[in-house]
Amino acid sequence: MEKNQETKENLRKPMEKLGEFIQKHRFTTSLMGRVLNLHTYIFSKIWHIAWLLNTKSEDFKRFRGRIDRYLQPRKGEDIRTLAAKPKKKGGLGLIDVEARVNTIKSQQILQILEQLPETDNILYNISTNQQKIFGKISKGPTAQILNKQYHDITKNIENNINKIQTYHQNTKHPQTKHIQEILYPTSHNYIRKEIFETQEPKLLSLNFLCATGTLDLRQGSVCPFCKRDGEDLEHYLLRCTYLEGLREDTKNILRKTTVGLDKKAVVEMEGVPKGWPNQVVSLYKFNIWKFREKARYGQRVSEEQVRRSFDLDLRFYAHHISQEIID
Repeated sequence: MEKNQETKENLRKPMEKLGEFIQKHRFTTSLMGRVLNLHTYIFSKIWHIAWLLNTKSEDFKRFRGRIDRYLQPRKGEDIRTLAAKPKKKGGLGLIDVEARVNTIKSQQILQILEQLPETDNILYNISTNQQKIFGKISKGPTAQILNKQYHDITKNIENNINKIQTYHQNTKHPQTKHIQEILYPTSHNYIRKEIFETQEPKLLSLNFLCATGTLDLRQGSVCPFCKRDGEDLEHYLLRCTYLEGLREDTKNILRKTTVGLDKKAVVEMEGVPKGWPNQVVSLYKFNIWKFREKARYGQRVSEEQVRRSFDLDLRFYAHHISQEIID
């Protein structure tokens, strides 16, 4: 791994902000909320200094590691890999920060090649362009800094130049995210589209974590409800005797639908249609997980509390569920 002082210095404030977020949002912010915070408060601060960031450096890898820790302390890298895809590919739309930084560099190289096709000093032109962007804030990267990154970036452009040119010809307003998908294509997460039907960020986040197997379950720990069986997602959602009353309440609400409380429906959301059935199943999982967290940190939790919370959430979130069904 390469050392790069410019990368370290320019990532110092984003790293400090991430440290604050890790402390403040540890228990209060959903996964979707954390993705939004990363886009708004962290990533937006680094796009304009792309050429000052060496994505192969140790400091950039530490930055990415802190992003992982913010997403989740134990499975953050897995979550980042799965979430950093468009929703149509089964992700959460999280920007892949390394690919985006390199894509911005690629776009600037392409822009200069289009404007000055005869140039014999593209590094000088990039540096000059960056100085215009930075103005008084910074002198912009020197050719010495650019040279370390230039060859890897241009190689990727050369391999995809035909696709990029075709995209530019067919698009009036080219977007960075589409260029990124050409240069750094992502695969599909094969999860059910029903996971994304709810508009509530906390419910969508939990559905995504359950379906991708990235929920923060403690292997070897005992269920804090029944205090007999080990921690397991299917145990919580389908088998825990302590939560039998909650399951019966949920089955009763779903009795007029084809949705049952089985693994495919509850864990994978398979066959759970858009609308109130999707909302009911999502809230069922959400309340179990909410009280699991409380019980794990020492709070006394009764089944009646869980059932009452579920009922209140139904009344608050599911406005389109008829009063007859709730009652």
